[in-house]
Amino acid sequence: MHLLLHSLEASGSIHMSILDQTEIDRANTSRRATALVDIHSHTKMSRTGNTLASDEPLSESNRNENMSSSTQNFVPDLEGVTAKRLPSTAPCDLKINPPSSANILKKYCDLKPYNKTPCVQIGNSKCYCSGGLVNCSGKKNIPNLAYIPKLPAGSVCLYFANNNAKFLQESFFANVSKIRVLDFSNNALTTVSAQTFSKLKNLEYLILNSNSLNSRNLINILRFAPSYRLDLISVHLDGLSVFKNFTNITTKQIVMDFNFLQQLDLGEMSTLKNIQLLSCRCCNINGITSAYIPTLTQLDLRNNNITDFPKTCRANSTISMTRQPRIEENEGSSSSFFPSLSQLYLDSNQILQLPESVDLCVSQMNVLSFAQNNITRIPSKIFASLTRLTRIDMKKMANPIQIIESGSFGAPSLSTLYLNRNNISFGHGNISRSMFEGAHKLRDLYIDHNRIGSTPVEVLEEIFNFTANVEHLYMSDSDLTAIPVSALNKLTKLQSLFIYNNKIQAIPDAAFNRMISLRRLNLQNNQISLVRETSFSPETIARLIEIDLSHNMFLCNCDLLWFQSWLKSNGSRVFDHNDSYICSDIHNVRVQDYKESLQSCYFSRSTYIIFVVCLSIFLFAFLLFAALFRYRWQIRLMLYERKASLRDNVRMQGEFKFDIFIIYSNEDRDWVEKCLLSVVETKWKLKACIHGRDFRPGAFIVDNMVDCMNSSKRIMAVISSEFAKSSWCNFELKLCQSHVITHDLPSILVVQMDEIESRDMRSAMYALRNSHTFLMLPDPYACADENYINQQMEEFWKRLHDGLKNLMQEEQKNFRQIATQTSVQGSSQAGPPNWRPLARQMSEQVPRTNQATNARKFRRLQSEMPSTAPDSSNLEFVREDQRERVPILESDELDEQTSVMRL
Repeated sequence: MHLLLHSLEASGSIHMSILDQTEIDRANTSRRATALVDIHSHTKMSRTGNTLASDEPLSESNRNENMSSSTQNFVPDLEGVTAKRLPSTAPCDLKINPPSSANILKKYCDLKPYNKTPCVQIGNSKCYCSGGLVNCSGKKNIPNLAYIPKLPAGSVCLYFANNNAKFLQESFFANVSKIRVLDFSNNALTTVSAQTFSKLKNLEYLILNSNSLNSRNLINILRFAPSYRLDLISVHLDGLSVFKNFTNITTKQIVMDFNFLQQLDLGEMSTLKNIQLLSCRCCNINGITSAYIPTLTQLDLRNNNITDFPKTCRANSTISMTRQPRIEENEGSSSSFFPSLSQLYLDSNQILQLPESVDLCVSQMNVLSFAQNNITRIPSKIFASLTRLTRIDMKKMANPIQIIESGSFGAPSLSTLYLNRNNISFGHGNISRSMFEGAHKLRDLYIDHNRIGSTPVEVLEEIFNFTANVEHLYMSDSDLTAIPVSALNKLTKLQSLFIYNNKIQAIPDAAFNRMISLRRLNLQNNQISLVRETSFSPETIARLIEIDLSHNMFLCNCDLLWFQSWLKSNGSRVFDHNDSYICSDIHNVRVQDYKESLQSCYFSRSTYIIFVVCLSIFLFAFLLFAALFRYRWQIRLMLYERKASLRDNVRMQGEFKFDIFIIYSNEDRDWVEKCLLSVVETKWKLKACIHGRDFRPGAFIVDNMVDCMNSSKRIMAVISSEFAKSSWCNFELKLCQSHVITHDLPSILVVQMDEIESRDMRSAMYALRNSHTFLMLPDPYACADENYINQQMEEFWKRLHDGLKNLMQEEQKNFRQIATQTSVQGSSQAGPPNWRPLARQMSEQVPRTNQATNARKFRRLQSEMPSTAPDSSNLEFVREDQRERVPILESDELDEQTSVMRL
């Protein structure tokens, strides 16, 4: 890269071409500092308000050009020097310049501020000095000097370009034998004497760019080649055979860009024992023949026509040991052609595919760049063997990358990866979600200009699972319509996020709260119309040191006032492009300049509409609640009656085997079977189901319970203290409660025989007590007055009759006919003939002190009782025409019931 040194008073602009690739590559040893400069360049390079035009980091040369005040005026300028003599078929842009570094001037020439006074003057010819640099160049091929004059003491660098010095005699450099850097570019050199350069004993850096050198002249130059660097850019070389006969050349760096080599045979340079850097850019190279060069560390073959990836593994490394291949002593025993190669540049070629081998035999590789080729597939673990590889550049492929296999980028030391501008669809099945597996040290990831917007967030989450250590992420120009927050949260160490030039419309609430390391955010040139306070927590705002939201479609209204306040309070300290925040709905008004009163924002039109609607809904709901509360009991009664009538009509129309299912404890069996059933079945003509009689033998108890419940119209529970203590009884009660609720049956009719202690009650019993009205069976020992006891018994049976009234409606038609034809006299003989005397005899004979003895005697006397069932004629109903009360049981029968109860 040619550098403009000074603006001379007399001779105008002069140029000097300096090449120092080594200085460029030293940046890799300080990656962390470089990354920050790169990031800064991304965020600052569009300060003018334009969209970022480059996704490349700053080169080392650009950084070095700002290192000292004496070198800040150097600018690249190669036109007119190399363009005129490029081969016509060179596949290069004529403006491509070789890399340069101002460090070479600082290192060799001891640059000092510009001195306007000529340090050498011969007639009208002048030379200007700047420290150890003497500038005697002509101006655009207008010669300044025909020979080299005697230079001031301390001169170590000579710039003698554009002087039309075609012939170099042996004494040409007699006055400058101590110089270390010589730029002899663009002098139309045709003849070089054999001993011309022998005078330059201290020459370290020789620049012969843009001269037409034949083989003889080049041989005379190489005999006394500089010790450090030789630049032969655009000198019409057509091959490297001129180097093969030299074994004493100690030059470390040779640059031969812009020549016409076609075939690069590295074997012709294998005699150069100290060669470290070889650059052959823009040389129309079609193929490469590898050779063993153990000292080569940097190989630059950019901008050629190479179709195959260079061979790096020596063939003899795969030969069987039994063959004992002959290896020359100077080639060592390495399996690699380039055992010291650390940087390989193959950008802008025609390479179709990468090697399939997982071992590339370049263990010292640090930088591998093969951008702008035709590669469409990245094999699995292709870089895994490169343990020192820190940077891979494979952007801008001519064809979209279609296949990326698992672990493709799993280089253990990889820190920077350029995968941008490849039109990759990460959601495609051929793109492995574990492509970054093994890249544990990846810090800078460039995946912009790909089809990330069409990739599901779940896929991005899986991909980013392997990139937890990424610190700087570039996702610009990727058709994103939303920020993939859940995927970005996987990057716990993310410091810089660049997602500009997308189609993002909103920033989600708390989008960056979990990115605790985030310092720089670039969201410029999206479609964001509103930035809410909920999008950035106070902690996030405190962490951010740079944020760019310029060139978005901001709607300047009340909702944007918070962001406007943030923008005004921080200004250019945090926000980039402070003047590029423009209202999209108001012509030529900056967000900072938008004015809206807080009072008008409190009751904006939309807010007013929402307020009126909410108030109307509240008033309607309040009035409805008040009406329902005022008439709540009437409404509940109406709904209950309606539900009960529908339920009764539906259920009574069904076909049931039993009218009532009675559950009870075995301890209460005597009263149920002798007293309750005699009334319910015999007198009231209802068919009851009890477990002691109607359960199917051999069936499971639970199945019998369910069958009886499904076959009965209603359920009666006879509960007692013994019932409450029984687990089976409680289980049966729970089952009945569930059945009643599930089948929408009438509530359970409960008969309580004695007092039940609270400690004996379980959940089912508690639920029953709190939701049902119990029918209490009178205690026969509660009072000595039998008339009172009989009255209580009569009331008990009357209430039980009312509870079962609905079940007996179907039987009333038959009972009415029987009741009408039966005389009043016959009703007194309704009870069983032998029941009353047996009950009285048992009551007189059984003492009250021994209940167990009473039970045994009762069972003995029971065997003497006749099986005559009570006549149904004893049952009387209330006739609709008479409406008079008719007793359910006669008084004698009530006496007998009391006697049984006392047992």
